[in-house]
Amino acid sequence: MILYLSSAIDPNNFAELIKNGKVIGGHQAQRFNSLVASGLSSLTDVIAISNPPYVKTEEQIAPAIVCRDGIKYVSISNNNSRLHKLKNYLEMSSCIKRETKGNIPEAIVCDAINPLASLNAIRYARKWKIPAVAIITDVPEYMDKGHESIFTKLTSFLMKKYDEYVLLTEAMNDLVNPNDKPYIIMEGLCESSGDDGAFVEKKIRDKFTCLYTGSLSEGTGIEELVGAIREINDFNIELKIYGNGKLADWLSTVSQEDERIKYGGVVTNAEAVAEQKNADLLINPRPTDIAYGNVSFPSKIMEYMASGTPLLTTALPGIPREYYDYIYVIEDYSAKGIADAIKTVCFAPIDERMGKAMAAKEFVMTKKNNRSQAERIVNLIGALK
Repeated sequence: MILYLSSAIDPNNFAELIKNGKVIGGHQAQRFNSLVASGLSSLTDVIAISNPPYVKTEEQIAPAIVCRDGIKYVSISNNNSRLHKLKNYLEMSSCIKRETKGNIPEAIVCDAINPLASLNAIRYARKWKIPAVAIITDVPEYMDKGHESIFTKLTSFLMKKYDEYVLLTEAMNDLVNPNDKPYIIMEGLCESSGDDGAFVEKKIRDKFTCLYTGSLSEGTGIEELVGAIREINDFNIELKIYGNGKLADWLSTVSQEDERIKYGGVVTNAEAVAEQKNADLLINPRPTDIAYGNVSFPSKIMEYMASGTPLLTTALPGIPREYYDYIYVIEDYSAKGIADAIKTVCFAPIDERMGKAMAAKEFVMTKKNNRSQAERIVNLIGALK
């Protein structure tokens, strides 16, 4: 049995929170961690203990226990009090004691960007003398650069205390693993099952639909992407955007000014995947000169590639060379440069771009699916023993 600590709750409960308009963050962490837990559950029993995602409500969300697809999801309540972080830590600790009574896990796998989960992971791994495995999707110093809090420093400190590491990029290793402990590079993962195999044929249509799903924070390239659409006047194009963040209100205004730009707010993962399959082009406009570019592998890259729709992305340093056989690249990072790249894809023969898209899907579904990635994690744990 593996104990999994993160913010990922039962996927159905998470989807319900979205539909009720309560979730204000945590979408990427939910998707990533639930995929890892699902992959692990195909190999062993998994108990996933979670502190819930951020919700925009003052009402208390009760603790929940849900058994689904071989995973026992145990989520603590959302504490809104002044000492909520301490209460979260103590409540998670209490759940760990209760759920593992008489059954010590083989290892603890933890989303190490979550300091409260990390504190519990390292504490109980030391107590039980089992491996503590950190899954690291972001480096705290880069996430909060210039605004480091005590929790940023605590998260960074705790990351270095694990026994083994699952990293997205090679560049992360020097930053979080100074003692050269065992690690693997995973980049990301996609679902190995549940794809109905449906293929949405991309015919030449009157309107070329581009899509972005994900964070709407400043520095994600959304403003440049909107500018690129405004640069295009020689064919019928539309840009659909789904997600949440600081730029949401601005996008609502922009969508009223330009009918080609459509902001759809927050949607469930199933709705996002359906939109990805129906679009003509998926775009990741993240700038290449960001400080954390070499330690970044956006989760949407894997999700986009698994959709069977062509992907256009900036050439982030954290994307391995092998991926470039399957994607289109933005060479000039500017509104005009992105617009030119979109035109290149749009005017390419449809057989060419769909051939690239289906090859991308085949690549990630066979080599980067959550079961095969989970097998690598289990092998990592076994190597330490």
